[in-house]
Amino acid sequence: MGSAPGRADLLNTHQDYKGLPVVSAALSLRTRIYAEINSTGLYKIKSLALDLEDEFPPPKVGDKMQLKGKGWFGDYFRAVSQVLLTPRLHDESLGFSATVYSEVPVSSGLASSAAIEVAFASLLNRIYSLGLDRKGLAESAYQAERNVMGIPCGRLDQYGSALGGIAIIENKPPYRSQSISGQGINLIVVDSGIKHSTGLIHPLRQKEMQTALEELIQAGAQLPEKYYQVNWETLSEDYLTKYFASLSEISKKRILFTLRMQKSTEIALSVLKGNQVLPNPPPGLETSGKNKIERLGKVMHYQHELLRDYYDVSTPELERIRQAMESSGAIGVKISGSGMGGSLIGLLPPGTNGKIVIDSALALGAKAGWITRIAGGEISRGTEKIFNSNGEGVKSEGEGMDGPLGL
Repeated sequence: MGSAPGRADLLNTHQDYKGLPVVSAALSLRTRIYAEINSTGLYKIKSLALDLEDEFPPPKVGDKMQLKGKGWFGDYFRAVSQVLLTPRLHDESLGFSATVYSEVPVSSGLASSAAIEVAFASLLNRIYSLGLDRKGLAESAYQAERNVMGIPCGRLDQYGSALGGIAIIENKPPYRSQSISGQGINLIVVDSGIKHSTGLIHPLRQKEMQTALEELIQAGAQLPEKYYQVNWETLSEDYLTKYFASLSEISKKRILFTLRMQKSTEIALSVLKGNQVLPNPPPGLETSGKNKIERLGKVMHYQHELLRDYYDVSTPELERIRQAMESSGAIGVKISGSGMGGSLIGLLPPGTNGKIVIDSALALGAKAGWITRIAGGEISRGTEKIFNSNGEGVKSEGEGMDGPLGL
């Protein structure tokens, strides 16, 4: 069995493709893949959630897997197989029948594809005794999605799913990462039901960042030629202010978004790590609060406003749901993922009735909601198949901090 959680985009959203660190929170919504090994030389994979099946032979050493394209769910398994197995000698006659049980909603900003990739990589890692650790599995899953499938993603989803906890993921070589405890932090996640496409949103914002950089350079700023080469974390608004008059309004907004998201993330990480002295906040961020939850919530609230006002990835429908969630007790509610739909994530203060929060979102058209602890990361166990009488996956031992709360 291979298992991996979905993840919420906790802090520094839309910064990974700029080379900046991002922060994810693993959720108790998981994808589990149970397999029965055989000698057929075929992989047979069935998704219970999608009611789809795929079948293909395991890759041979040096081969390139044939993808079906057009969003076919089986391509994720084919791509991971290529990355993990084609560079290595392995038993090419081995096969298995696998069943995928996923609680992570599709196209909701909770990294459903990454959870599939990491869970399947975990399964292959165990079956073939590849000896990869969680970072190795995360990198393999990332390479499968970006290089094999050609989807322009950063490392946030795969690393957040594999590492678990609150994961801090750097996006410049050597791609360091660490997971810190989220003990005592309860999250509330709402799937807005509004479908969106990361593949449409990210390329446009990346193009806008490149245009903004070129305008800065034309105005006299001494910076690298590509937006992902810039050390944005070392730049300040004070340094760039003198060039802003030469920028288009969109370019100015994209630059301010980048600088303020990074600065507010540094403050939030100081809060999470228990530091009492915080860096100087960016304009508009109030950092006071009685406890860690309140202070973190203020940063998340601020980051959503940046996503809405400086990156233009919110919608009126998302704003109505978000306002209802905050009015009914959640704090720091923000977009999780690329935006224009998908999910919203917030903090649930102690003593707050999460069901009331979720009901307020459902009343405005949201699809579903969950109360969740910070979850554990990737897990592999023996390949036994574990289902109940309804065909639903049963939680396996060792899944750490899993489990929805109160619903």
